[in-house]
Amino acid sequence: MSKDEVRYERRTVREWVRKAQCGEIAITDFQRSFVWGNDKTANYVKAIFDGKPVGLYLILEKGNPPQFQPRSFYKMDDIPIENVEELLLDGQQRLTSLLQVLYMRHERRFFIKVRDLNADELKVDDIVAIDVGTARGKSLNTERVAFADNHIPMDVLTDETDADGLTALARWCSGVGKSVGAVKSRVLESNVEKFVRRAFFDRDIWYCWLPASIDRSTATQIFVETNTSSVKIKRFDIEVASARGEYDEDLRNTIRGAYERPESVLRHYFKEDPEEWIPDIGEWLFRVACLRTDKAPRETNYDEALNYLLTEGTNGNFPYLDEIFDDLEWVLKRVAGLGAATRRMVPSWPPIHVLAALRQSSERIKDPVKIDTVRRLLDAYYWRCLFSNRHDVQANDRLYDDFRSLRSALKEIEEQGNWTSPQPAFEEKEHPLYTDDGLLRHASWIGATARLGRALASAVMSLVPRDWVTGEKLTIGRIRELEREGKLDRHHIFPRDLLKKEGVSQERIQNGLNGVILDARTNRRFARRPPDQYLGDVVQDSNITLTELRQRVEEHRVPYEEMAKQGPIRGRYDAFLKKRAELFAAEIRRRGTLPSDG
Repeated sequence: MSKDEVRYERRTVREWVRKAQCGEIAITDFQRSFVWGNDKTANYVKAIFDGKPVGLYLILEKGNPPQFQPRSFYKMDDIPIENVEELLLDGQQRLTSLLQVLYMRHERRFFIKVRDLNADELKVDDIVAIDVGTARGKSLNTERVAFADNHIPMDVLTDETDADGLTALARWCSGVGKSVGAVKSRVLESNVEKFVRRAFFDRDIWYCWLPASIDRSTATQIFVETNTSSVKIKRFDIEVASARGEYDEDLRNTIRGAYERPESVLRHYFKEDPEEWIPDIGEWLFRVACLRTDKAPRETNYDEALNYLLTEGTNGNFPYLDEIFDDLEWVLKRVAGLGAATRRMVPSWPPIHVLAALRQSSERIKDPVKIDTVRRLLDAYYWRCLFSNRHDVQANDRLYDDFRSLRSALKEIEEQGNWTSPQPAFEEKEHPLYTDDGLLRHASWIGATARLGRALASAVMSLVPRDWVTGEKLTIGRIRELEREGKLDRHHIFPRDLLKKEGVSQERIQNGLNGVILDARTNRRFARRPPDQYLGDVVQDSNITLTELRQRVEEHRVPYEEMAKQGPIRGRYDAFLKKRAELFAAEIRRRGTLPSDG
C-alpha cells in the first residue's frame, strides 16, 4: 500500500488512549471546546462496552510544515504536543470522552455499574457520572461502599502504576479486600481486569487515515463534508483559528453581540443554536468581505477577507466588520420587504450577499429619482436570481460578476441617472425567466428548501395579503410572530389526501402552485375537503361576503374561479394549476425584467 493512500484501519480503545496520553495524536487549533455532557459521554462508553457501532474517526498525518497547528485535549495541557504525529480532525468529542472517564476525577467520576461484582461473568448495566462533592460521590469514593453497590470507578482502569508497581485497580481492590478478604479481592481484580480488557480496552474503533501529502485545503474540504461532531465545525471556525486565531473569541463575541441586540433582524434568519448561527453569520461576513475587497467569495479568498474584517481602526475597533454587520441588517430588512421575513421563507442566499456588498454604493446616491432607479434595478436583480437559473451553478464566479456589473451600474446612475453597463444576470438566452410551462413542471413545494417554491411564496408575501378566514394582513411582523409560535402553515389548496385518492402523483400534488401560506387556525378548518366546500363554509361561518372572500383569495395570486368550481377533482386541479401558473408567469416577468432605465 502506498504511503500516500487514504486508508481505513482500526485501533483498540487502549491504543487510542495511549496515543493521546503520550502526545502522539492531538486535536487541531480550529476545534471548538469539548461540549459533551455527562450523559453523552456515558452513552458513548456504554456503547463500546455493548459492542455497538461507535462511529469513525478522521485522522490526518501531520505534514512538515503542519497543515494545522496541534492543540491539547480538554484539560490535558500538561501533555507535550511538540512531537505530534497525527491530527484528529473528526472524533474530538468521542476521544476526549475516553480521556475524561479514565483520567479526570476532580469534579466527577464515571463508574461502571455492573449487575453483580461477585459474579464470575461481569455484565454492565450502565455507565454513570457522579459529582465527587455530593454525598453520593463521597460515599462511592470508599472502596467498600462502591463494591457493595456494584460500582467500578473507571479512573482505576488505567495502566499507571505507583512507586510500588501497583496499578490503580490493584490498589482499589486492595481497599475492597479490607472488608471482603484478601483472596476475594485478588479474584475481583482478576475478573475486573479481564472483563474491561475484553469488553472495553480491546474494542476496535475504525478510522480513516489521510496521508501528510494531503494539503490543508483538501483536508479541510474532506473534514467539512464528513464531520459528525455534535458541534459542527464549519469553514468559519477553520479560517478564524488557522489564520487569525488570536481574534477567534473576539470575533465570535462580536457576532454574538450583533445577533443578540434587541432590534437585530439577524435572529430571524439563522438557527437558534449559537454553535450554528455564529459560524453561519461568520460565513456571510466572509462572503460579503470578499466582494467588498473585489474578490470572488470563495474559500481560497477567506484569509484575505478575514484580514479585511479585522483591520483595526484608530480606536482599536474593527470598522469594516461593523460596516458589514450594517450591510447585513440593511439587506435583510430589504429582503423581508420582498416577502422573505424569516429563515424558512428565504428562497436563496447568493443574491443577498451581492446586495449586502452593494449597500454602500447604493446609499451614496441621494437624489430621489435616482434612488428609485436603484431600487427597481436591485429588486429586479433579486427576483431574476430567484426565478432563473442564474445561481444554479458556478455561484461564486457569477456572484462576483453580478457584484461588479451592478456596482458599475450604480456608479453610472449616480453620475448620469441611468446605466449602460451590461448585466449578465439579465441575459435572457442564458438565464431565461420561468414560464407557466416551466412552473408546471418544476415548481417545488413552498415548504421545502428548494428555491423555486419558496420564491413563489415570497412573491405572494411581498404583496402583504390577508389571511382567508381571519382577514389579518400577513405583515412582516405577523409572519414572524406566527413562525415563532409554530402557527405559520403551508396549506395545500387542493388537499393531499383528496388528490391522492384521485391517483394524482406525489410530485404533482407537491407542486408549489398548490401551496399558499396561511394562519394554522385557518389551515385546520380546510383539511381534507375540496376547495369549493371549505370556501363555502368560510362565507357561512365567518360573517364575510363572497366578494370579500374572493378578494382575500386573489391577493395570494390564486385563481378563485378555478378553485371554487365544482366537478371531478382531477380535471379541476389540472385547470387550477394551469391558471395559477399563468398568473405567476406574468408576475415573474414583471418582477424579473430589467427596468427600462438601463
